[in-house]
Amino acid sequence: MADRALTSRVEVALATYPETRHHRMRIDAKEGVVTLELSSVVDPDVATTVARDIWGVREVKIRQMDVPVPPFIV
Repeated sequence: MADRALTSRVEVALATYPETRHHRMRIDAKEGVVTLELSSVVDPDVATTVARDIWGVREVKIRQMDVPVPPFIV
C-alpha cells in the first residue's frame, strides 16, 4: 500500500509541475525507490528534482524510453 501511495504522490507532483505536466511517464515506487520511465523530450534532471522533493522518496532512478511517448493533449 505504501508503494502505491508514493507512486500516486510522485504522479501528482509530475502532473502538476509546469515542465513535466504535458508529458506521459511511467512511474513505479518500491520501498522508497522511484523509477521514472521518460521519453527523450522530458528533462531527466527536472523530473528527478520534482520526484526527490516528495516525502518518502529515498532514491530516483531514470530509464529513458526508446520510443517517444506522445504528450497529453490539453
